[in-house]
Amino acid sequence: MYLCKLPNLAKKEDGATTEQEKLRILDIPFILPRHSKPKAMTPKLLLISLLLFSGTLLAQNKAAIKAYNTALSYYQSRDYETAAPLFEQAIQESPDFYYAHRSLISCYEQMGQLDKAVLAYLAALKLAPHDFDLHFNLSQTYIQLEEWAAAKKALEQSLDISPTDRKALQSLEQIERYLAQKEAPKEEQVIKEERSSPSDKVYNAALALYRKGEYQQARGQLQAFSGQVSQADFYYLWALCEQQLGERTAAIEQYEAALALDDRHFNSNYNLGILYYNDRNYEEAQALLETAYQKQPKKKDLAKHLALSYYLGNNMEKAEPFLAKLAPKIQSAELYYYWSKTLLQLGRKKESQKALARAKKLDKSGELQVDIQNDLAEYGQLASEYRKNGNYQKAIEVLEEAIAKHGDEAALHFNLGLNYLEVGNSLKAQKEFAKTVALTPGHAKAYSALGDIHYQAEKYSEAAAYFKACIEAGMQDAYSYYQLGSSLYKLNRFQESAESFEQAIAKNPKEKQFYFALGLSYLRQKKNDLSIQNFEKALALDPYFIDAQYHICVNYIETNRFLDAIDEAEKIIEKDPKFAKAYLTLAHSHKRLGNLAEADKYRKKAIRLDPSLR
Repeated sequence: MYLCKLPNLAKKEDGATTEQEKLRILDIPFILPRHSKPKAMTPKLLLISLLLFSGTLLAQNKAAIKAYNTALSYYQSRDYETAAPLFEQAIQESPDFYYAHRSLISCYEQMGQLDKAVLAYLAALKLAPHDFDLHFNLSQTYIQLEEWAAAKKALEQSLDISPTDRKALQSLEQIERYLAQKEAPKEEQVIKEERSSPSDKVYNAALALYRKGEYQQARGQLQAFSGQVSQADFYYLWALCEQQLGERTAAIEQYEAALALDDRHFNSNYNLGILYYNDRNYEEAQALLETAYQKQPKKKDLAKHLALSYYLGNNMEKAEPFLAKLAPKIQSAELYYYWSKTLLQLGRKKESQKALARAKKLDKSGELQVDIQNDLAEYGQLASEYRKNGNYQKAIEVLEEAIAKHGDEAALHFNLGLNYLEVGNSLKAQKEFAKTVALTPGHAKAYSALGDIHYQAEKYSEAAAYFKACIEAGMQDAYSYYQLGSSLYKLNRFQESAESFEQAIAKNPKEKQFYFALGLSYLRQKKNDLSIQNFEKALALDPYFIDAQYHICVNYIETNRFLDAIDEAEKIIEKDPKFAKAYLTLAHSHKRLGNLAEADKYRKKAIRLDPSLR
């Protein structure tokens, strides 16, 4: 069965993708041509989401609100039998409680009480006679009850509101075909004519053909008429035929002919305005849509297109009041998004950011993200080009402009931080990386960047904390472990630093510096054998890694292995005769062995090479 939607259900399936399907044809319902076999008339279930609008609730008395909220909890538990009387109670307390009416309909539909559902639909329609969904869903309930005439009437009423809605048109076509088969063979019914002039007779005949989807024949009827035409509808119908046949230029000509007879003809102004809007001719679209809006200011789709024609036509002063009114009223992610962009161009940045945040919150389908990501991609690409060319200041300007529009996008703050680092402004870089992790707590690269900044500032405790956060966020690479180990080493936490260096080696066993750092950690823990082993591994990767070889000497001296220290120092001198510390090692070792003359000779040699060793 079809269920009545609860408070402000998801949009009806418009399905409009082609130019013809996007038309809003108002007074004259038409049927889309079908080329496939009609489907069975058993309606499929509509999925319903329960949404509670605080603005609507505040308009009701407390007793009604209490009953409604209690009913919702039962409804969500699928206890419709308990929920229905409570929705009824809410309506008794506040007869104009629109969402309570819609919720009650849904309960009746779920329980299969279709006769009660019909009565509930009719009561709701008194409050919202222009609600497309109510008319359409009522028609589907009538279909289940096999009340074909009532179903047809409800569908026609829905099409009066949204003439191009595909599902309503298809449903009406199925009913008409069903009834035609049921009543055959009967004489063809004569079209009821409400007008009597020659042009009106042609109009009525063409309208009948149009409703059958016979657009070429309908146009032929109108083209063949050679008398005087005084009705704008004549040319309006002609324009519709041209559009259905794909003759866009001819359609515009006929719309203009209709407007020549009646410059305030609503449908011609509206449809021609939409045509120009789709052509991105926003100036022409504005004039036509403004005229239509004067006649039907409550039509949301019209107001939306007018607002967007102002925005896309760079008329922000006119666009903003429309969007400010429409976006909150219909809770549209798209309109909030364009409102945010309008506010930004008007220099109202804080309001713009609030509107954008609301747009993202409402964007359940993710469709809005396409526009946002395209916008971000443009900024990102431009900033990247500047960065590649070394023009970091320009990249910063682009990213700051992007952040003014999309302040909650962590990627923008992160890239801005990187560019600030390039120009040497680590303070601003730090602020941007901090904003990045505030927006995205799992942003590992931002934690790593913060760790580097604090390490360079010799704030090793903070650096260690950030590198730990980086690793916990999933960036478990060799660099992160090495930087964590280096921070811990500076804090004299040598056992922990060794553990981190070991993790770095496990990730990349080909990096000599990792073994060297691990050797230092073991050296500070007096684990001399392990220290020597890691310095030797560093030397195996690079035989001229003199600093590693020197620290082997340090280990030998600490463990009183003076002959080994002398041997190792002599190997260093063979590789680099000017390495002063090697001579100092020889001096110290010979002194401890009692060779004072040799010790003095090597000490003097070390000081000549490096006076700082004095």
